[in-house]
Amino acid sequence: MNRTHRLLSVGIVILIGVIEIANVLLELALELNTRIFIAIIIIILIAIHTGLQIHAGREEKEALNDSKREVKRAAIEQLLYLALPGLNPKTRRCVFVPSPDGKFMQFFSSWGSFQPCEVKLQFARGCGAVGRCWYTGGTVLARLEGLSVKEIRDLWMISKEQVKCTKRVKSIVAFPIKDQRDKVIGVLALDDFRDVIDTEIKDFLTKNGIVIDEVVEALSQVLKA
Repeated sequence: MNRTHRLLSVGIVILIGVIEIANVLLELALELNTRIFIAIIIIILIAIHTGLQIHAGREEKEALNDSKREVKRAAIEQLLYLALPGLNPKTRRCVFVPSPDGKFMQFFSSWGSFQPCEVKLQFARGCGAVGRCWYTGGTVLARLEGLSVKEIRDLWMISKEQVKCTKRVKSIVAFPIKDQRDKVIGVLALDDFRDVIDTEIKDFLTKNGIVIDEVVEALSQVLKA
């Protein structure tokens, strides 16, 4: 087994370990502070990245960066489940991150059931709730109930394919994830097949504003790790 294969094998083993640790922490979630849980994840991420890259060459580092990306994806998935216990399970949660060329926000990690076309979604700056959140740097609410395809396209500047892919979605809330320089490095999106913007979601945001702020900050730390 060559060096690259050995490193990848170690990375896979550690990835499995991270996921198992996260699953064990599910039972402790009610007792653990969100920040403590995220701190644990970040420490593991940094340890993986630093430990495996010390002796890695260029090709090996590229492979390890791919592994690190998958670890982040798994960590965010667990965070989206653990950190929003008061949110209705019917409300889906996902995180978008900039594409490699920086032209789009693309689907990265999620909790909930998403269609194959949805995990391929990407939005240009200013387009859709996610793209508008990215562009403005502020929270965006989208109420789609009762709107025609043309109205949705005109209002949110998205394609027919994007409308078709997300036609079941009636409510969206998008939160910017920022770094220490106030640059948007991702978007947290909550969506629902029900028209609940003015009821459940606003009620949740009113009662759990601090929790949302902590979750967004935690997501920022994970994306930057």
